[in-house]
Amino acid sequence: MAGEGAQVIEALLIKEFNENLIFVGGGMCFGEIYVKDNVTPMTLNSAAKVQVTIFDTNGVSNNTTPDHTNNHILITKTGKYRLECNIAVENGAGSAHKLIAEIYKNNGATLFNNLHTDRDLSAGTDLGNLTIGGIVQLNAGDTVEVWMNTSRGSNSVVTVEDINLNLLQIGG
Repeated sequence: MAGEGAQVIEALLIKEFNENLIFVGGGMCFGEIYVKDNVTPMTLNSAAKVQVTIFDTNGVSNNTTPDHTNNHILITKTGKYRLECNIAVENGAGSAHKLIAEIYKNNGATLFNNLHTDRDLSAGTDLGNLTIGGIVQLNAGDTVEVWMNTSRGSNSVVTVEDINLNLLQIGG
């Protein structure tokens, strides 16, 4: 008798799964942090990457923990996530250089090779936009951050005026 009941429940679950999107454990996971109209510059050089630490707002979220005070999003559910980061930046270095932006996890410990972009900034106060996007595997407890670097050996000053880091779980 117990076997028949389990088969009926399994059949109903398969039918429900095939006909509807089902959220288990509180719904779809997503989260974002951002800043708008930032005026605080950051100094970069080619010796080491620097974490972007100017986020000032936690955006909407579900089953993640956006934390603008620590400039990351904490993952609470293991799975595959679509990450996106849009950046508006102004060159304040006075000379041309290549700006490099990358997404790392766990306080800069691991680079996602598919979440990398760069842009040549002209001398003066050149304005530019960068977009990063891709799919990665994240585990519960991971943090996701934005880091920058430059191709120029000496100090290069940039102002990240607007930045939005957001993620959405798309699979288990």
